[in-house]
Amino acid sequence: EQAAPPEEAAPAEGAAAPVPPPTLRLSSELGAAAPVPPPAAGELRLIATRYMWDGGTVVQHSPHLAGLHPVPAVRLHPAEMSRLGVVDGTAVRVRSARGMVLVVAAGDDAVPEGVAAMAVNLPGATATALIDSSRPVTDVSVEAIC
Repeated sequence: EQAAPPEEAAPAEGAAAPVPPPTLRLSSELGAAAPVPPPAAGELRLIATRYMWDGGTVVQHSPHLAGLHPVPAVRLHPAEMSRLGVVDGTAVRVRSARGMVLVVAAGDDAVPEGVAAMAVNLPGATATALIDSSRPVTDVSVEAIC
């Protein structure tokens, strides 16, 4: 014989009724997000990346790990490097509506055209100096420092 399911007790007089669990909804049920316009002419869409060895507290307080972080750089597709007239190691200024950082340019075939990739949390320069968290995307300009 199967046991009958336990009956739910009615809330005591004056007690609050039980709160049902929140309803989970698929993102497709929430409606479309507002479209994000493409970057303005001459600008690139910033992508923030991470490295295992960065400027984090634990890494920087370990003498064996502190020097393992890469040099801060903006990684660009080779076609973007050519368009900007820069080569690997060229000092560049990366500017957004929020701020500016000075880094070196590095060619990277894995970065799509129209994109600038920069790491967050590196000593010396970080993508977070450029990002306005109230905006859905961050666009940047990159120019060689003569």
